[in-house]
Amino acid sequence: FLTPMFKRPILPKRLSLCHSKGYAQMNRFLVVVIAVWFSPSGPLKADTSYGWPLDAPPALTSTYAEYRSGRFHAGLDVKTWGKEGYTCLAVADGYVSRIRTSPWGYGKAVYIRLADGNTAVYAHLSGFVDAIEDVVAEEQDRRGAYSVNLYLPPGQLPVRRGEPVAFSGSTGSGYPHLHFEIRDAKQRPLNPLLNGFDVTDTTKPTVVEVAFLPMDRDARVNGRAQPHVQPTQSSDGKSRFGTVFLWGRVGVAVKAYDRADASVLTNKLAPYRLTMYSGDEVLFRTTYDAFSYDQIYQVDLDRNFVLNRQGRRGFHNLYRKRGNSLPLYDGREIGAGVIVAGTKARGSGIALNAGPAQLSIVAEDASGNRAFVVV
Repeated sequence: FLTPMFKRPILPKRLSLCHSKGYAQMNRFLVVVIAVWFSPSGPLKADTSYGWPLDAPPALTSTYAEYRSGRFHAGLDVKTWGKEGYTCLAVADGYVSRIRTSPWGYGKAVYIRLADGNTAVYAHLSGFVDAIEDVVAEEQDRRGAYSVNLYLPPGQLPVRRGEPVAFSGSTGSGYPHLHFEIRDAKQRPLNPLLNGFDVTDTTKPTVVEVAFLPMDRDARVNGRAQPHVQPTQSSDGKSRFGTVFLWGRVGVAVKAYDRADASVLTNKLAPYRLTMYSGDEVLFRTTYDAFSYDQIYQVDLDRNFVLNRQGRRGFHNLYRKRGNSLPLYDGREIGAGVIVAGTKARGSGIALNAGPAQLSIVAEDASGNRAFVVV
């Protein structure tokens, strides 16, 4: 429970260390106790249903909006078990709208404009089917160069759902897998897992740690002007309870990951949605469903840059920082999500009323599995 206090609370003896000298001059503060539980839920799929893009069992090595060297990952990495040559299939009717070949980046890639106006992108390919390969070879001969970037008209290379278009590989990446994207009509990458793909995922996300970060010079966490990171589990995997004292404007960040059944032992995936509540009120929510390519380098505003520089990677901010224009936060303004504990707000923030208030964090995946942290 979070309890902004106007009088020093009576705490059990096992928490007596929280009455440190750092709190002696405070007559109001916030107490945070952490617990974890899990709950199943229904899927979070969109209405559109596409076919699977690879002639292989559905399995993922990474997912949408993962952190990649200062940028967001814009699609899915589909597992090919260290092999090349799996057949890539059109996920819906459409036509080949673009073909690229390059030694770097996406390597060999094909773009299919779908009948619904979206575009499916297949990257790091080892090759194309003959009809596409012929077009590429002709352009390479004309230019006298390996790298080409072709835009094709609708009638030149039509495709039907389930039709082979290319073969998986490792070009531009160095390790065999298929990078797959769904982009909207404005070429903004969307979360492909919201389109009915049959990726079996009955595994709940894992919430690893919760961090509390002083946002101002006079803000304190456990009496210190430094971030405090609280594990949610002990070394034996059991829920871990702890008590944290907050004062002033404090940001919350959470480290969480998901797993999918076919790669559960090998790959940690990004969560789909993170929500912070006070009681029934949503204080902050991040939903990884869409962003534009000119925003992918704002990942260090969505993830916690300070903790990342300290070697504590993977923390998602549950507040919106200045300069963050990402459309992931249900339209919440800059400063949303910051908690104001035991003092009046200076600037943006959420001031909790005196008395008990429950704060909880929910991590969800795109299949609707949920993990809860109660603080």
